[in-house]
Amino acid sequence: MVDSAGSLNHSGLGILFMIMNRNQDAIFYLKNALRFDSTNLSAWGSLGNIYLNNNQFSDALSMYRSVLALDSTTRNASYSLSGMGQALIGLGNLEEAISAFERSVSIDSTNIYALAAWASALMRINDLENAERKLNQAVRLAPNLWVILYNFALLHLKKGNTDLALQSLENALKTGLRDFKTLSTDSEFAPLRALPEWKILMKKYFPDQVKD
Repeated sequence: MVDSAGSLNHSGLGILFMIMNRNQDAIFYLKNALRFDSTNLSAWGSLGNIYLNNNQFSDALSMYRSVLALDSTTRNASYSLSGMGQALIGLGNLEEAISAFERSVSIDSTNIYALAAWASALMRINDLENAERKLNQAVRLAPNLWVILYNFALLHLKKGNTDLALQSLENALKTGLRDFKTLSTDSEFAPLRALPEWKILMKKYFPDQVKD
């Protein structure tokens, strides 16, 4: 049965619940949307985003691949490839991740999230020169986006400049970074977490989550 109107109604509800961080409700309605119409790209992509944010990387990959099976050339495809790349980073498949980001940007050169994530993958294989190129390309498109500033912090850290790393991280916090869990667990930032300035910064932006 294909009921496009019913599918769109359910995916709309699912996306609304996703925005409200009610993920189980979101998944319920998004899956219902696909029962009405298995070609609903928004439903597949939104499910991928939920699974990616919950570190369910294999499930996220499956959702993004479903998008790409239906659409491999539009902006939807670019963003699905970007999500796929991030899931592949989570699974440790860095070469495949870099390939996904390259395909994503070839479809949409303004996909700043793909550029930032591509830089992140390159830094993980210590290709700092190319990582910096991707970040500079991204920052020209969106100079104050926290995800770009977050990755600049990592780049400065890998170059051994902790002062610039802390400055970029604070700029990321000022412009919207609110993921205390990731900041506390990302192994790439372990050297920064050992500094007293780190605790001061975390206390400033997450006063209810940092203990004295």
